Amino acid sequence: MFVTNNFKFLNMGLFKSIPTILLNDYLVGNEGDDTLLNIDGNKTGFFAWFLDKLSIKSRKITFTVHKNYVSDITGGKDFYFLPTRDIHSYNIGYSNKKIFLILSILSALLSVILFFGLVGGRVISAFFILILIGALSYLFFWLFKRSGAIKIYFSCQNSFSKGIRIKSGISGKQISKDDLQKLNNSLTLCFEENSKWFNNYFKK
Repeated sequence: MFVTNNFKFLNMGLFKSIPTILLNDYLVGNEGDDTLLNIDGNKTGFFAWFLDKLSIKSRKITFTVHKNYVSDITGGKDFYFLPTRDIHSYNIGYSNKKIFLILSILSALLSVILFFGLVGGRVISAFFILILIGALSYLFFWLFKRSGAIKIYFSCQNSFSKGIRIKSGISGKQISKDDLQKLNNSLTLCFEENSKWFNNYFKK
């Protein structure tokens, strides 16, 4: 997990309220650029998908981190802006759903135990169970790999906050670890220069 050394850790429970999107495309800027991050994706969930299909509300989300603000645009209609000068901490983290990995390991162990338990008298049944539960173990492992998500969260002292959870979409495109580290370095420099909590020039 990537977290700045200069900013406070945030309670991971805060991420429960942030939206999850399936990533379509992204851009990570360089240190000193005006735009440090731009994310395009679709909000997850059946309700968001249903409203989108009925053309009631688009589930498209554009999340941007600019040197002067953090913006969240939903469906081209709802706009949310958080001034960079008010941000006093942020968190970047990468996680997988560990339950899928545990189920994968347990399934693999179960298939081996059942195989050796039946192989003495029921060879065909033993191989069938080995293949069946082995396939289930592989499915859980595949779900574990696909469950990887990046969480980005910004917080202000007045309780205003903004964040997003980013999952790989159908295309399989993901934000690389190199880009995450690059973003982390850029954000650190950006807030040191533009946040009123770390730059005395803005403490007014």
